[in-house]
Amino acid sequence: MRIAVIGGSAAGMLASLFLTRSGHEVTMMDIDELRLPGSAESAAESAHRQSAPQIVQPHGIWPRGRQLIADRLPDVYAALLDAGVLEVPISDRR
Repeated sequence: MRIAVIGGSAAGMLASLFLTRSGHEVTMMDIDELRLPGSAESAAESAHRQSAPQIVQPHGIWPRGRQLIADRLPDVYAALLDAGVLEVPISDRR
């Protein structure tokens, strides 16, 4: 099946990845030109997007989303941890 995902947010990228790995042909569209950064440092330097200024704010993934990524995309989950993403229990948030 051919699917278009509109918006390159974290949700749009995860939806695209889940759909692609399920065998669908996915085209993701975003108003900004999105390029794969060469490193975490270059990603941070180019993170500001005119159409999504909130992208530079801290982000969190709720427990169910974290579990889905860990279970269905273990390579992505491992890469996130390797890149320095932290797991913070909700009970620690005040």
